[in-house]
Amino acid sequence: SYKEDDDKFLNKIRNMDTDYLKELREDYRGEKKIKEIRFEILDRILSGDDLTITEIEEITDDINDKYDTDITKSWETFNILFYLYYSSFRNQVDYILNEIHNMLREKLKEEIPESRFKVDDVIKDFYWNRGFGSDRCWLALYPEDIDSHKKSAQLLISMNGEKIDFGLFIGGDLSGFDPDLNSSKLNNLPDFKTVVDKFKAVYPQYKEINDKNIIRPVVLADPFKTIFNDYSIADQAMDFIKSVCEHLDINDPDNPIYSFTLREHTSVRKGIHFNYTNALILGFYGEINTDETMARIALLKDEAEDFCLGGYNEDDLFNHFKEEEVVLCYVSFDELINQDSELHKAYFKTLDFIKDYNSSYNSTPYRNYHIEEIANAVFKPDTRDEIFSTGIDDEIIDPVNNFEPVIDFNIKLELNNLHFPEAEKSRLINQIRINLKQGKHIILTGPPGTGKSKLAKEICKQYVGEKYFKMVTATSDWSTFDTIGGYRPDKDNQLYFSSGIFLDCFKSDDLELANNWLIIDEINRADIDKAFGPLFSALTGDSIKLSFKDSQGKSIEIIPEEESGEAIESHQYIIPEDWRIIATMNTFDKTSLYEMSYAFMRRFAFIPVVIPDKINDDLLKEYLDCWNIDDYSLVNQLSELWEVINETRPIGPAIVEDIYQFLLEQNGDSGIEKAQLDYTSAIINYVLPQFEGLPQEELNKFFYNRLEELDFINDLDVIQRFANDYFHLGGS
Repeated sequence: SYKEDDDKFLNKIRNMDTDYLKELREDYRGEKKIKEIRFEILDRILSGDDLTITEIEEITDDINDKYDTDITKSWETFNILFYLYYSSFRNQVDYILNEIHNMLREKLKEEIPESRFKVDDVIKDFYWNRGFGSDRCWLALYPEDIDSHKKSAQLLISMNGEKIDFGLFIGGDLSGFDPDLNSSKLNNLPDFKTVVDKFKAVYPQYKEINDKNIIRPVVLADPFKTIFNDYSIADQAMDFIKSVCEHLDINDPDNPIYSFTLREHTSVRKGIHFNYTNALILGFYGEINTDETMARIALLKDEAEDFCLGGYNEDDLFNHFKEEEVVLCYVSFDELINQDSELHKAYFKTLDFIKDYNSSYNSTPYRNYHIEEIANAVFKPDTRDEIFSTGIDDEIIDPVNNFEPVIDFNIKLELNNLHFPEAEKSRLINQIRINLKQGKHIILTGPPGTGKSKLAKEICKQYVGEKYFKMVTATSDWSTFDTIGGYRPDKDNQLYFSSGIFLDCFKSDDLELANNWLIIDEINRADIDKAFGPLFSALTGDSIKLSFKDSQGKSIEIIPEEESGEAIESHQYIIPEDWRIIATMNTFDKTSLYEMSYAFMRRFAFIPVVIPDKINDDLLKEYLDCWNIDDYSLVNQLSELWEVINETRPIGPAIVEDIYQFLLEQNGDSGIEKAQLDYTSAIINYVLPQFEGLPQEELNKFFYNRLEELDFINDLDVIQRFANDYFHLGGS
C-alpha cells in the first residue's frame, strides 16, 4: 500500500520514533548521492518541516543537479523513502526468515535424512532488490554443494503483500523445468506442517533435477585457484567487483578509466587488482599459509585503523593518495562483501572520495596490462564458468616493479588545492594543458609567493601521481656533474659513472627504464650553460654520446625515445616522449635565463603566475579561507599593507600569509591588543628580503614615505634603521 501511495508512506515515516530518525540521519550525514537525499529528507522532518512529496522531488532534483550523471534515473520516491522506513525492523525480518529456514532444515532432516541444504545466502529480505526495496521476501532450501540458488531447483517460500507461495521453484539459470508451487492468500496462511508436507511431496522432483541436470561448479584453473579456494568465493568476488564498478559509474567494459590486472606478490600468491584512474582500489589474493582469500582495499586513513589486518604501509607502490590520507590495507573478505558491515560502508565512502578526487582522469595508466577475461567475468556472469575453468596465461602478469605511468595529456587539470581568482585559474589551466600536450616543458614565472612551487607539484601529481616526479632546487654551484653525472670512486677506489639529477629521471634504482618528471625550483639561480650542458641537445631531440663510459667501456648515451630501438642497453638513457620539466623562475632575478640558447628556450613555455590585479579586503578573505584562517580581524590592515608593498615590489599571497600567521601567533601568545601588534618584526622578517636589488630611490620612498602613511605600523624608526644598515641607505 505504501508503494502505491507516496503521501501515505511519507506520513508513516514522519510519525516514526524521533530517536530512531535522528540516529538514521547521523548515519547519512556527509554521505553522497541517494544517501545525501535521504539525509536532507530526515533533516527537514526532524526540524518540524511539514515536508511534502513535491518538496522531496525538488530536493532530489537539486542534489541530482550537483552530479555529472543522473544519479536518480532508477530511483522513484518510494525507493528513496524505503530504507528510512524498513531499516527500523530489518534485523527482525532477517531473524524471522533465518529462524524459519533453520526450522525447515531441521524438520526435513528428520523426515528425509539424506537431505543436505546450504546454510549461507539462503534468505532475501525486502531489501534484496539492489537497495531499491521490494514488497517481496523469500527463503530457499537448495543443495549445499551448489554455489547459487540460480543454478538449482529449490524448496521455496516467497512472501509478498498479497500471498505466500511455497513448493518447488526453478533457479533462473535453468530451463526446461516447471515449478510446482502452492499459493495462499494472507487471510488463509498455511501452517508449518502444510509447508513441510508440500516440500516432502516435491522433494523427489527436486532431487532428480539437482542430481541429473545441474552442472556442478567448475574446477578453478590458474590463477583463480590460487586466489580463491572455491568457486563460490570467486563468484562472490566478481559480483562484488561489479557492484564497485556500478558505484563508480563504470557500466561499459571498454571504459579506459579502469583496468583489471594480475600481480605477483611476495607474501601471498597471485592476485587480481582492480585499478581505477591512477590507483589500486581493490585487490584479491590467495594467502600462502592459510589458503584463504585476502582482500586489499583503499581506505580513508581515519577509517583504516578500525579494519586493517596487520596495519598498512603508506609507501605502498600503488598508494597515490599520501597527502589526502588514503591508505591501502588488508581486510576481511567476508566482512568487505557484506553490505551491512561497517567496513563495507567505509569502503564505499572511500570510493566516493577517490571518484571526486580523481575526477580529472579519463583513463588509467594501468590499462596497458588490462585483462579482458576478468572484465568479462565481472560484466558477463554467464561467461564465468568457462573463464574460471580455462584460466589466464601467466605471461600477462604485469611486472609490478617495472611499471611506469602512461601519461594522459587529456585529463581535466584541476587546481582545487590552490587558490587563484577564477579568470586566472582558467588561464593557467588552459596554458598548462595545451603546452604539455604539445610537448613543451614549462617554466612558471612570477614574483615571490605567488604559489609557483605548489602549482608545479600539483601539475605533476595530477599527470603522473605522487611517486613519479622529483623536485630539486637549482643553485649557482650546479654543473653537469650534478645534472648529467660523472665519475665517482667506489669503495675500492675504482671509478664508475654516477648519473646526475636529470639522468636519474630515466632509470630506476634497479636500472629499469623510468619516467620521473622533474621540478626545478628557482631555475634562474643556476648558470644554465654550465649546469645543463649536453642536455641542450637532448631536449631538442638529438641523441648525445657523453665522454663518460660505463663499466663495460661503452660511452654513456642519452637518446630520445623516438630514436631508441627495442633493446635498450645499460649504458643508454632514454628520454620518454611524455617526460616533462616543470620549472619555476623568480622574475626579480632572471638575468641568467637569457643565456639559454634559442634552441633550448623554444622547448619551454613561459607561463606567468601573477599576483592579483586588485588588492582589497574581500580578496584577502578568500585567501584566508583557503589557508584555513577564520580570524578576519587584521584583514583591513593587511590588505592595505599588501597594496603599499606591491607599489614598491609585487609580492605574492604566500608572503602575506606568513605575515598574517606571525601576527595571529603573537596575539594568541601574549594577548597584545590589535593596535600594538609587532608589524615591525613582520616587515623585517618577510618583506625586506624581497627588496634586494631595488634602486635606493625606490627603497627610500617606501621606508620614509609610504610606511609613514600607515598608522598601525609601530616602531617605524626600527624599520628605517634596519633598512639603512641592510641596504646602505643614506636617509630620506
